[in-house]
Amino acid sequence: MSDVKSKLAYIFVIILEFIKLFSLVYTQKVNYGFSSLFDFAGYALLFVPVTLFILILNNEKEFYKFLTVIVFIKIFSLVSFYLYFFTLKTGIYNAIESSNPKIIFFFLIWPILLFCIDIFVLVFSILREKFLCKLFQ
Repeated sequence: MSDVKSKLAYIFVIILEFIKLFSLVYTQKVNYGFSSLFDFAGYALLFVPVTLFILILNNEKEFYKFLTVIVFIKIFSLVSFYLYFFTLKTGIYNAIESSNPKIIFFFLIWPILLFCIDIFVLVFSILREKFLCKLFQ
């Protein structure tokens, strides 16, 4: 039964990562209308945690050490979000300057939801990795 629950948890995390990725691509297209080569390279890097979760989903015993890689990726993701959103304050300034609810949603509310998704995936990966290290060693 716990195997089914862990597989469902991995599937849920994969779905959250896809939602995050597609929403980032959509907001880029809506706000700027174009994507550069660097944007596409960044989108490819955002698929790395999804790919690792799919590997873990297929064979957890062999690939559970990739959870530490996912933890590092999520930590860097949270740091980059902090630098973008709170230090540069681009999202906050764009939301304050505009009275359009769509802009407020895309620049203020949605990034905070994506931040919460990253925190959830980070905590899930840390806890699952600790549990699997005790289980398999």
